[in-house]
Amino acid sequence: MMKKTLFTVIAGTLLGFNVNAQGAYKLPVNTQADDYMANTIIIKVNPLYRNVCTEKEIKNPALAKALQTIGASNLHKKFPRDKAPERTHNAQGFKYADLSLIYELNFAGSLQIEKTINALLASRVLLYAEPHFIPKLCYSPNDPMATPTGQYHLQNIQAFAGWDVDKGDSSVVIGITDTGIELTHEDLNTAIKYNYADTIDNVDNDNDGYVDNFRGWDLGVGDNDPTWQALIHGIHVSGLAGAQTDNGVGGSGTGFKCKILPVKICNAGGALIAAYEGIKYAADHSCQVINCSWGGTGSSQYGQDIVDYATINKNSLVVAAAGNNGLDQEFFPAAFNYVLTVANSTNTDEKYNSSNYGYFIDVTSPGTQVYSTIDNNGYLLSTGTSMASPVASGVAAIVRHHFPTYSPQQIVERIKLTSDDTYSVNPSYIDKLGKGRINLYRALTDPATPSVVFTDKVFSDHNDNSFSSGDTLYISGSFINFLDPTGALNATVTPLSAFANVIDNTTSLGIINTMASVTNTLDPFSFKLTGAIPTNYAMNFEVLMSDGSYTSKSYFTVYVNVDYINITENDVFTTATGSGKIGYNLDAQGQGLGFKYKEIDILYEGGLMIGTDTNTVADCIRGTNPSVADADFSSVTKISHQIPSLIADDETRATFSANNISINVQQNTLAWGQLPNMDFVIWEYIITNTHVTDTVKNLRTGIFCDWDIDGSTYAQNRSGYDATTKMGYSYFTGTNGMYAGIKLLTNTAPPNFYGLENTAGGGGGIDMGTGGFDSKEKYLALSTQRLAAGLVGAGTDIANVMSAGPYDILPGEQVTVAFALLGGDSLVALINSANQAQIKYDGLTTGLHTIQQTDDVTLYPNPSTGKFTINQKQFVYKSVQVYNVNGQLVKEQQLTDKHTDINLTHVGTGVYVVKLIGNNKVVTKKVSVVK
Repeated sequence: MMKKTLFTVIAGTLLGFNVNAQGAYKLPVNTQADDYMANTIIIKVNPLYRNVCTEKEIKNPALAKALQTIGASNLHKKFPRDKAPERTHNAQGFKYADLSLIYELNFAGSLQIEKTINALLASRVLLYAEPHFIPKLCYSPNDPMATPTGQYHLQNIQAFAGWDVDKGDSSVVIGITDTGIELTHEDLNTAIKYNYADTIDNVDNDNDGYVDNFRGWDLGVGDNDPTWQALIHGIHVSGLAGAQTDNGVGGSGTGFKCKILPVKICNAGGALIAAYEGIKYAADHSCQVINCSWGGTGSSQYGQDIVDYATINKNSLVVAAAGNNGLDQEFFPAAFNYVLTVANSTNTDEKYNSSNYGYFIDVTSPGTQVYSTIDNNGYLLSTGTSMASPVASGVAAIVRHHFPTYSPQQIVERIKLTSDDTYSVNPSYIDKLGKGRINLYRALTDPATPSVVFTDKVFSDHNDNSFSSGDTLYISGSFINFLDPTGALNATVTPLSAFANVIDNTTSLGIINTMASVTNTLDPFSFKLTGAIPTNYAMNFEVLMSDGSYTSKSYFTVYVNVDYINITENDVFTTATGSGKIGYNLDAQGQGLGFKYKEIDILYEGGLMIGTDTNTVADCIRGTNPSVADADFSSVTKISHQIPSLIADDETRATFSANNISINVQQNTLAWGQLPNMDFVIWEYIITNTHVTDTVKNLRTGIFCDWDIDGSTYAQNRSGYDATTKMGYSYFTGTNGMYAGIKLLTNTAPPNFYGLENTAGGGGGIDMGTGGFDSKEKYLALSTQRLAAGLVGAGTDIANVMSAGPYDILPGEQVTVAFALLGGDSLVALINSANQAQIKYDGLTTGLHTIQQTDDVTLYPNPSTGKFTINQKQFVYKSVQVYNVNGQLVKEQQLTDKHTDINLTHVGTGVYVVKLIGNNKVVTKKVSVVK
């Protein structure tokens, strides 16, 4: 199994973690403070900087500066004994994990963890930076009922029949990463894998870095005693996988003769502070199977790195609980690549109500009221995916013994393919409980079959890869076969949506040998996207593999009709959305580029704010919950490129309404790719009063930006205001710092600038640092001047609002408010760009920036050599004006008939805008002149 069965794609890009060395980091949605270790960050250094990395130091000036800013301490390698792999890939082509450049550090207690992480990422030295997540256990304890009826699970999975074929062996070890064990328990003491190479004598005899790790290790406390603390969870889990069988007491572990290695991952209070480190310890100490009856919704690249290391580098199979949230929700490490993911079933094979489910599930396993060991030589019936997982781990251990040459991925596929279909009793969860309930006997005895996985997918529309109605979606990828060779394999991809029509959804793959792969690049699947596709629509696809009696299904998701567009026309890279957000389309800084000046992101959050009073503000930025944006705008028309562009080199348009004000907003963005227009993007808002009778009064419109300029020292920023250009600006106070600005371009109402300190206590009556940003504070920022922020010391973390108003808009009337967002290397450069943006925008104020399309007039020929004819269906337009791309009038002429010839032979090659003027109507067209 190369990837999990569900792949999520947005506009052709795989969705990964919320971490990106080139972008911003934000905690996963609904993350709580106790989900991660306080004031602790895990980082991984780019291998390009390996030569400056020592065990407790990274000698890079940019990173050193960031570390100093955040008050970093206790920087140390997580795994100081690890070296980089000698080769990048193994014999099967899977990439080895490199853990040698992973560090952990602490930072000053007063700083926000997201801002701190982004400060480190801004050094551009790291592959990732993220919290040290603390997973939770996956069980629901029950009252003791020490009766053999709790061992029904052995019958369900056909363990007795399976043991007649293979009972495993003491050479196969199951690592139990959990809360510890009772070393003297009558059903566990002889099941432990003892390390006779390092007996207890206060000497590290086997030179593995752990002194006297004879019976496993306690990573939570840091000693050689893995005895349980705080929670007996680990004892119960240990017994389900490895309780001694045929010893006349207690129950039986599914692993029979296989051994267990206790790896305690919690501290004395029961918090799982060393969970992923436990996986690594177990992998390093020859555990062929590693059980993880714990997890959380916080994904991390660090966690995936550890799983990659265990699987590819150390040939260990990770088995993990799917979680007990009762939701169709990914849970980690279960949802990571390569993991055998286990959901919880009952004695009748039904999904237990608290068990998670979804396309990421591989199998189910009995975990409801199952009987196993607890402290004081006791036994207990317990329920949870925590219990289902070790039952499956014992099965995996025996299967590994029976197929000793199989890789971990092959073991996963074997267990999946030989599971029993239980969807007849789970009709509400079709295909969301994996391949069914595990069956040990079948896993050992079923005839050999292929097992093919569709991976490394490529999505394209042969255009802009922003998939929307009318596009043809092409899908290709690799098909890797983990088990026996195929004969005449066919693959069929079926859309599970009425918005996709099949053009070609089958491909013939023929023979694929074991651990070989083929692609369908020359025969991609293709689908026509049709209909009124909802915005940001998750389009699911089913993949069916068939080859004689072998069939297998998997699923993936493509997000289509996404409501954002990346703008990369000049030295400012940014993202426009159909929700009013600027820079990013999602709260978690997903789907977007931020605001990059010369490839460096200097924006944390941005968006439109419109308000009429302290109780009525429509916006799309953070609210009273600092981690969640308000969503006061509803899409009317999805954002789209203006094709062909009529005014600028890159134009987008979107329309949205405000949920709490009677207005519609047409948003236009304009960007140019030639000097002197390289350092700004224009945002124009045409605001219409949609109320039939009432005037919208006292309306103010502005753009909010939380700038992180030179993100490694974002706490060294300052804001000011330049009245001459009507521009609020922000900058890094250190040497050679970058500048960012928001300039008001329209003169229909006075400008207003408000600078904020984004710190606890805030300034000027607004405290975003502790209480979020409520409507009263937002309107204060829209309506009150505060012309500077961050003046104390060398600066601080700042944000600001540049706005215009007030406006009174009559029913059906509209106002236009426009801003330029700018980047620069100095204040002088920023002011120069601001002036150029004004010149550029003023050249468009003839109405060209509100271009309308119409079918009642055509231009022919187009392109032309300079002469063309205006053809009108009805003689409506009586005059014409022609402008060049700089907004200069190059031709003006009266129209005397429905068909009028125009001569532009005096102008040069280029694109021109034709403005047609009638008594009550004005439209524009575009004509190309080619000579």
